[in-house]
Amino acid sequence: MPVTFTGPLSHPDIAAILADSLALEQARTVRQRLTPRCALLALLAAICALGFPAVAAGVRWASAPLCLVPPAWAWVIERRIARRLSDRLAQGRSKKVIKSP
Repeated sequence: MPVTFTGPLSHPDIAAILADSLALEQARTVRQRLTPRCALLALLAAICALGFPAVAAGVRWASAPLCLVPPAWAWVIERRIARRLSDRLAQGRSKKVIKSP
């Protein structure tokens, strides 16, 4: 997606935008890889909970939701990075060129 800016950006601004863009892409990749793996673990934990009634009920049923915590946390981090990138892009678009008299 091409992005245009109305004013000149300094090199640190461009570097920060690029760094956030790369961090967002990396966070998305981690979340996309983590979600199916943890979902499979949660499914296995739920099946094991049904198969082993001798284990305490809290332990049996807490294991499946705990497998879903890492993908949820990765999603929260991804949203945070996306918001930070969006804010930086909005700042870059709103910068005005001020000419000295």
